[in-house]
Amino acid sequence: MKFPWSKKESKDALVPENKTKISKTFISIDDTYGSSPSITLTNQVDAFEKDPILRESIIHTSMEILGTGFFTSIDDKYTVVLPKPNSVGVGNWTAKEALDYWNTENNLDEVLLTCSLELVAYGNSFLLLTANGIQPIPLTSISTLDNMSKTIPKTEQYKIVFNNIANQREALWGSFVHFRANVTTDTNPFGTGVVAGLLEKWDTNCDSLMDQVYMIRKAMTAGFGAFSQPTQVWVFPKASDTELGTKKTEIEKLPQYGGRFATNEEMSIIGPMPNKERGYDEFIKTMFDQYIMSIGDPSLKASVESGFTEASIRGSIELYRKKIQYMRRTLKRQVEKMWATVLKGYGFDPDAAQAKLNFGADEIAWTVSDLMNAVSNGVITPEEARVQLMKKAKWELDEKAPAPKPIPKEEPKQ
Repeated sequence: MKFPWSKKESKDALVPENKTKISKTFISIDDTYGSSPSITLTNQVDAFEKDPILRESIIHTSMEILGTGFFTSIDDKYTVVLPKPNSVGVGNWTAKEALDYWNTENNLDEVLLTCSLELVAYGNSFLLLTANGIQPIPLTSISTLDNMSKTIPKTEQYKIVFNNIANQREALWGSFVHFRANVTTDTNPFGTGVVAGLLEKWDTNCDSLMDQVYMIRKAMTAGFGAFSQPTQVWVFPKASDTELGTKKTEIEKLPQYGGRFATNEEMSIIGPMPNKERGYDEFIKTMFDQYIMSIGDPSLKASVESGFTEASIRGSIELYRKKIQYMRRTLKRQVEKMWATVLKGYGFDPDAAQAKLNFGADEIAWTVSDLMNAVSNGVITPEEARVQLMKKAKWELDEKAPAPKPIPKEEPKQ
């Protein structure tokens, strides 16, 4: 692989601009033929794109993971300065400057946000390492993960086998980065995400949870149409066949809403009325609550009127934070490995540099009380505190006026 990586247009892009969807996916769990998810990644992506509740939940969780951004840090003891490569420019730079340059050139902020979304939704996200930098691998282009060799277990090393959407056949171990979450002994080397659980079926006689939810929606929509505008039978028991034909024509001319029909003849209108079946309302509510719970986003639970108490929501949020931390660690480990390769390519010592990914803003937030405590403890002077209060807290103070002397504390009376 050539270094340093720079942002250039790749001549052999992994996926063509005009992608065509395919429905056939090779599925096998045998190590000889490769592993694929039991619910294909294409099906999972399709569910994410079409279900608004599911999509919003996954986007919200990915924003919790990376919404505040991230910043890089290098060990303060590593002060090596090297000349910039010719492809970058003239002058010298530090390891942190080199890393920040590479992150900007590869649009890593947006790339990792996509990776976090795919981790939550599908449990897997892939980046292809090329001479020009990194390139996200569309999950719909992946057919299987296959053995690298017969002597190495697939749980340790594997290659990506692409379907006919991609321009290349496979990507070997070491040429890609695989972010994965919720890996089990049965799914390894794939991870699992939220969507798969909604699409999986217990057996052929039991629909998936998402199928059940949509079946209920379809049935309720059909029932609403049938009973809000039911088929009516107008009965004129004493009308002749000729008169009945005339009345039928007049009735058909009536508008759908607000029509009036006057007659001095004996008649009746018969329409269906829905039966009130016991248990249906509770069943539908329970199904919806189960669907929201399966997505695992407490912000959605808080919007459900019944089924979740304030205490249960608070407990869910605590568990939710642990889930966010777990996803962050998953991203952090792989990105730092990738950064080590980047620094090595630029000539720096990655082991000494110790590049770290830190979540949140580079600038640490503080409150006015924090500032006052810093003054009281002698960390900063009152003059320095006034500057920060005017700059950050937008206090309107006179820059030329001296800082007031602190009021002496009274000694406690004996």
